[in-house]
Order: sequence, then C-alpha cells, then structure tokens
Amino acid sequence: MKMKKTVKSIAVAIAAVVSGVVVSCSGGGGSAAGDFAEAEDLRADSIAINEIIQPNNILLRDGYAVISSPKNKKVLFRYSLPGWEITDTSLTRGEGPGDLNDAVLLKQNRKDDTLWISEPNKRMLLKAVMNPGGISVEEEIRLQGYDLWLWNSAFVVDGKNIVNIKLDFWDTEETKVYSYDMTDSMAVRDSVLCLTRAYIEKHDDGKSKWASATISNSPEIQIVGDRMAIWYPDTRNTMIYRIGADGRFVLEKTFGEPLTYEQVKNMDFKNIKRDEAENFVSADEDYLYFKYVKTKKVEDNTEDNAGGPSGNAPKPEKRENVALELRVYDWDMNPVKKFTLDKVNGTSLFIDRANGKVYSYDRSLDFEYVYVYDFKI
Repeated sequence: MKMKKTVKSIAVAIAAVVSGVVVSCSGGGGSAAGDFAEAEDLRADSIAINEIIQPNNILLRDGYAVISSPKNKKVLFRYSLPGWEITDTSLTRGEGPGDLNDAVLLKQNRKDDTLWISEPNKRMLLKAVMNPGGISVEEEIRLQGYDLWLWNSAFVVDGKNIVNIKLDFWDTEETKVYSYDMTDSMAVRDSVLCLTRAYIEKHDDGKSKWASATISNSPEIQIVGDRMAIWYPDTRNTMIYRIGADGRFVLEKTFGEPLTYEQVKNMDFKNIKRDEAENFVSADEDYLYFKYVKTKKVEDNTEDNAGGPSGNAPKPEKRENVALELRVYDWDMNPVKKFTLDKVNGTSLFIDRANGKVYSYDRSLDFEYVYVYDFKI
C-alpha cells in the first residue's frame, strides 16, 4: 500500500513540482523570455461557488466548464460559461454498484461532447458523453498491464491514445513522456526522454519496497489537435512534436539552449533558490499560454522547524506572491502579449478565448470563488 500511495502522489506531482535553476537561453524567440510590449492590466470580478470543495481537474467545453472533485458525493459538476451557473451534477462517489472512487477527468486534445474519466485504483477508463440533462457513462475500458495510475496530467488523444508522464523509480530513474494504445493492454507506441533530474529516495523494510521523488525541470505538456508542446520550466526549453495516427511522436521544433539529458542530469537544482517561475497552463490552435508568478520571502514565526518526515530537514522558506501575469506566445515561441492579473493568489488559470475570458482560483481557498477577467489578444 505504501508504494501505491507514493506513486499516486508522484504521478500528480510530476506536473506540478518546480524547483531549480534558470538557464540562459538563446535562439529565435525560443527561450520564452523574449520582449513583450507593456503589459495590459486586468482586474477580476469574483463569482462565488458553493457546490465544490476541491477540484482535481477542470475542462472547458463549448459554453461549459466540467469539473471533477475528489471531495464531493457527486463526481462531475457542469457550469455554464461565462457566468458559472451550475447546470447539473453527474455520477456518484461511493462503494455501491456503479459508484466511482477516485474518478478524475483526463485532458483531451480536442474539445467535443466526449469526456474521459480515469478510475486509477480500479485501473479503469470511462468514456462519458455530455447530454442536455447531465453526463452519462457510455463505455468502460479495463486496463490490464499498465503499471501507473492515470491522473490529471494525462491526455487522451483522439480517443485512441493516452499520453502520460512516467518516472522509472527503480531502474533508469528517467522520466519519459509515453504514448499508449488506448486498449486494455495499454501497449507503448512511443516515448520521449525528458530533460529532468529526479531526486529519489528508495526504501526497503524487507517486506515491501517503496520510493518517493522530487522532479526538477518537470515537463509541462499541452496537446492541441496533433501538436504537442513540452515546456521545461527550470531550463526554459520548449519542444514541439506532431503526434501521428499511430501514436508516435515526431519532433518538429525546439526552442531554447540545446541541452542533453546527461547535461540536465548533472545540474545541481536542489539548493538553488528563485523568486519567479513561468509555467505552461493552456494552449489552443494559435497560442501557448503561460503564467508568470513572482514571489518574495516573508518572515515565518511559527514554532515548527521540521521541514521533512524525519523532522531534521530545514524548514522550507515561507513565500508570498507579489505579481501574477498571463503571458501569451505563438507556437514559434514569439511573444504576443502579456497581462498582469490583480488576484495574485489566483494562480490556477483557465483560458476561455471563445468568450474572451480568463478564469482563475486560489487553491488555498479550495473553490470558494472563481475570478473572471475580460481579455483580448
């Protein structure tokens, strides 16, 4: 059980852990650090949300936001956009027949009425469809040979392939982006070695083995149609791939300083501090969207000095956000436009370009409010 729990947490953390060093980059606008025109200031309206305690994924569809939550009795919640009025709830969390346990929405490369839901601990995929009165399950796929749970960083591509990030804890200690055939066998179609460094702690008490890890330069992925963009936030590299009908990756473009896996593997990410980060939040047919967060160190007067499980690790720095920006690039990493957002703690961003809106929320407040910005590129 220990390994299952740890692997689950790492599967989620792979898309979120950011620590390390900024590498000076060069090349045609590809460092994601080019010159923008002066930022446009945006101010948000707040909309209260009463139904959801904590989302684990949010997908935007034509006129709707669909949200999965691990903390509510109902699994899926649908809101009309851009006003965020609740329209319906669907599927039940529990132990009864037909109930779901750890259900999470998976991302998709195309926006239509189909939704894919992962039940990680049951090794099951559910195909669901959005109907006028709610969301219903249409198909189940039982996964037999797949050895990592599918969480909210995974993408479904054209209902045929799964693209997911996986860390090999025990042998190579490498992180790869895999393409799997979307059948019960989940056969590997292709993989890309990631420019990451893993700090892995392995444990063996004679009865069971388990591992935990921190990933530096963790890949952040967005897929639109047959194009996949991978962003490495610590070394500031971008790679653009095409995904073939057979699920194979074809590298088209790279931006940033050329680096090899061996170079990144030998970088010292662990003890380097920084007060800013740029992370990949969304993409559409024309643009790539990044959030830029600047923080500062603040005094922490709490008495607890234990920063790790042993109680001996140094206490982590306490920091607060001082600036939040939305930065927009084209698919050649040319800067297009940037916006300053006034709700600096609302760092979970979602782009609704069709309605000219940016939505955000503050994770520390669970899902009490959605902040809504008007924007135009």
